Amino acid sequence: MVGRHYSFAGKILYINLTSGRVFTEPTAKYAEKFLGGRGIDNWILYKQVKPWMSPWEPANRLIFGTGVLVGTLAPCAARHSVDAKSPMTGGVGSSNSCGHFSSELKFAGYDHIVLTGKARKPVYLWIDDNQVQIVDASHIWGKTVGETVDVIREERGDEDIQISCIGPAGENLVRCACIMTNRGRAAGRCGLGAVMGTKNLKAIAVRGTGLIEVAHPDRFIEVVDKAWEKVTEPESAKNRKNWGTLWAGRPLNNVGLFPFKNFQDDYMDPKDFDKISPEIYKEKYEVGRIGYSSCPISCSHTYHIENGPYDGLTCEGIESN
Repeated sequence: MVGRHYSFAGKILYINLTSGRVFTEPTAKYAEKFLGGRGIDNWILYKQVKPWMSPWEPANRLIFGTGVLVGTLAPCAARHSVDAKSPMTGGVGSSNSCGHFSSELKFAGYDHIVLTGKARKPVYLWIDDNQVQIVDASHIWGKTVGETVDVIREERGDEDIQISCIGPAGENLVRCACIMTNRGRAAGRCGLGAVMGTKNLKAIAVRGTGLIEVAHPDRFIEVVDKAWEKVTEPESAKNRKNWGTLWAGRPLNNVGLFPFKNFQDDYMDPKDFDKISPEIYKEKYEVGRIGYSSCPISCSHTYHIENGPYDGLTCEGIESN
């Protein structure tokens, strides 16, 4: 290790789901060359997955990687990358998501998780700081994302546990299956939920009690304060805070950049768009807002439906990831 790598948790966690072997290696091995997250993920993928390997093979790696500034006060540093050989393309599959999962993973002491092999039966990974367990998940196999989160948190007796998991789509190896975090945050590209399904891995649950250090705290806070101003002052940030990601829908639609029907079209008749306008969602359904780790914008809005076929449903609003 050359010097100390501040803002990193310091370890990469390896789990072989076939043998049950768990070990770590220092993140410092990669930190000099790659900016965490996707960079380190893809280098590991490149070095460890051979070109002839199928995305469906146990030898395929499924790698979760946190951003360098995750776990600090840097604004909006709340994302993690998920990388594997993609079931959709056969090439590199890279997706990312936000929430509290990434910071919780670093607080537990890990910058990345590298998963290989295939469990004999459904399992979930339980990370409680230095304790790492592969736990039987037969009782939650087949459950939805929301049900899975509820069951694991009840089992562990902690509502603050952060969970990244798949639902029935990933279990059934649907090629476009997502990996979901915080119930509504999707690592939605490249079908990586199906890779998780091939490994019989239902979820990764994390609880961390550590902290992330920066090299020069006082100077760092000065930069953070300036960054928060730049992030929160633009009109776009205020619109996102007030209306959620939906605010961008109308201008995108006006220039033919509003994909819908699974990208079959990119322009919606304005009369139809008005039915899903941010004004309607805010006035009729909004009941709260959610902000993720170190995010000053809180652009995720919570909606509740009180009538029709979805009466009683409460969920996060439409967001982009």
